[in-house]
Amino acid sequence: MNNNSIGDEALEEAQKQTKSGIACDGIRQQAKLCLQESDCIKIKMKRARECVEDNDLPTNCQQLLYILHECRRNSIDPRARFRGRRGDM
Repeated sequence: MNNNSIGDEALEEAQKQTKSGIACDGIRQQAKLCLQESDCIKIKMKRARECVEDNDLPTNCQQLLYILHECRRNSIDPRARFRGRRGDM
């Protein structure tokens, strides 16, 4: 395998991860994956809503949910159109 094929694979992977155009979608996807991989859902077999309400999540999932909340809140803030959406990747 030559170096060009490695670069081509990386380029294809980057193109797959383009923005969807939906506000806060990247953070939402990360939070969703974090919730799905948490012990609360995998081991305790609870629903995602129950895990969030019981605050039975790892710290990184809680942080992602907070960032998602801030992103959504700032997307409806009229001043945000000048500053851009906070937390949107």
